[in-house]
Amino acid sequence: NEHDLGDVLVTSGRRDGENVLRLDATFAEAEVVGSFLPTRLPDVLANVAYSVFPSLSRSVEYNHAEQRFRFNVMTRRTEELLGLFVPGLSLDSGGVFSGMVDSRVFDMGLEARLPHVHYGGFDATEVELITDKTLDVLAFSVSSAKQILKDSTWFGGTSITGKAYQDELEIALGWDESSGGTNGNLDVTGEVRGMRSVTLDLLPSHLYFGRGEWLNTRTARFTIDSSTVAVDSLVLLNEGQRIALDGTVSRDPLAQLAFDLRQVRLE
Repeated sequence: NEHDLGDVLVTSGRRDGENVLRLDATFAEAEVVGSFLPTRLPDVLANVAYSVFPSLSRSVEYNHAEQRFRFNVMTRRTEELLGLFVPGLSLDSGGVFSGMVDSRVFDMGLEARLPHVHYGGFDATEVELITDKTLDVLAFSVSSAKQILKDSTWFGGTSITGKAYQDELEIALGWDESSGGTNGNLDVTGEVRGMRSVTLDLLPSHLYFGRGEWLNTRTARFTIDSSTVAVDSLVLLNEGQRIALDGTVSRDPLAQLAFDLRQVRLE
């Protein structure tokens, strides 16, 4: 395929003893200050995440070429550029990214404020993303004023926040309104036990789907280990209705997931 990226001007220089890389293009305006090696950045970011969790310490590689930089990006016409990597994804002009990376101490930060994101049949407005990793704490937050799925279905006031520290996780997910009048929040804590092993506890939360409020009044545990998910005591209640799950979802045909439904109204 041919992709018309428009005009691209890249300049490189020095300022106050630091490298400065500037981009002025049809699709974005950007500035990066410091030691920046873009082809090696994915490995550094992966190890930044691993370094938060002691259980993943054996996966951390500390021998990296030094990258220590800060950056600012403002989007312009992004559809053609993003089409090279994720066809169908576009960001409206006026989006702003800023942040930093320091490979010496595995610290990073990212802030993004995007007026509109489009991907396939999905649209999100007023998207805000904040991620910060300092020492052994990783915190993140993603929020959006409104998300639209194929024109007729939408959600509003959606947010996801989380924190990771010493193998421990805290995650909160919620939305305030929707085209169907729904809302809800889910609060989860957990423990990372390995690269493909994690335990998650669903704390008392609520989900409203238009016919009463579904509640789990006690904590339910999910243990995920590679391709196996064990569910321990998930009980959802709604005005006399009861849904309970307990057991294992696995490729093992002998594994069982028990369920109990009482007075569940199918409408």
